[in-house]
Amino acid sequence: MPPKRRRAPIQDVDLAAQLNELRQMMLAQQQEIGGLRAQLAQRNQGPPDAEVPPAPVNQPAAPKIPDVDPVIPENPIAPEVPVVPVAVPPAPRVRTPEELYDSFRRMKAPEFEGLTNPIEADNWLINLQVILNFLRLSDQEKVTCASFVLRKDARLWWETVQIRRDVTQMTWEDFVEEFKEKYFNTEVMEAQQDELNSFRQGNLSVAEAVQKFEQLARLCPHLIDSERDKVRKMMKMFRSDLAVNREQRAKFFKEKKEEKAQAKQNQARPNQTPQQRGGQGNQQNFPQKKNAPDNNNYSTCQKCGKKHSGDCRAGTNCCFLCGKEGHYAKNCNANLQNSQNHQKSQGY
Repeated sequence: MPPKRRRAPIQDVDLAAQLNELRQMMLAQQQEIGGLRAQLAQRNQGPPDAEVPPAPVNQPAAPKIPDVDPVIPENPIAPEVPVVPVAVPPAPRVRTPEELYDSFRRMKAPEFEGLTNPIEADNWLINLQVILNFLRLSDQEKVTCASFVLRKDARLWWETVQIRRDVTQMTWEDFVEEFKEKYFNTEVMEAQQDELNSFRQGNLSVAEAVQKFEQLARLCPHLIDSERDKVRKMMKMFRSDLAVNREQRAKFFKEKKEEKAQAKQNQARPNQTPQQRGGQGNQQNFPQKKNAPDNNNYSTCQKCGKKHSGDCRAGTNCCFLCGKEGHYAKNCNANLQNSQNHQKSQGY
């Protein structure tokens, strides 16, 4: 069997053909680029660029990479952002009418009968608002609870309000406005203003008078210009005898203050005697003892711990004045005789 012919490698022929084709394409592109540069130089009226020498034929050129536009996705994916949960307050729980009534009843809210006294009406409204705010009720619940404790004339007034308007949409501010129009009308407020201007203590105690004045001032705040004006009007309401007592107390405290100041001044001069500190008036008002023994000149007794002369009679039944037994110094005849002689000499 004859040997097979050896075939030339097909791969080498194909590569050589591709290289030649690439070289020809590069030469054509270089020529085209040179023409474009010449045209550009003519337009700019500048010197023509130097002609770029063609690349050597035997040097393989790198294959041209075609320009490819970047592909932009239609829906780009955004970076993930951490989601922080927002604290949403829980919705207030709606109470049933039974639960609302039980909670309000346990607070023992005061009842209101429609009194014509505006001070008592104002006190009722203030106490009721404290309870309603504590229970944290809505406006509609506040109005409902307030209607629970209306009695007699106040209940009749509330029935007329329900006829005039829709109370299911009433706010608490609307209820207070309706309440004040009924029990704090112009006629009532004018009477309260007159009472405040002419209010006097009378038979009331000081605490009762101050409380009544505070209530009137709260109803008529436009009559009180300032805290100073409030105090001035309050002082005018007290009885005249209390005013005299206030003047006496002021005088007493003033004298005490002067005495303390004089005592401090005397302590600052320790070298002076009490007679020199007090002046001549004290020497005339109080008799001075003469020839009084000065105990500071004696030594301290070891038996009784005091300073005296002679023998110590402590613990014995002897009189400290005459030295005799059977009596004490306060009952000593010698002491009584000396006292009588002193009174005769003074003219008593």
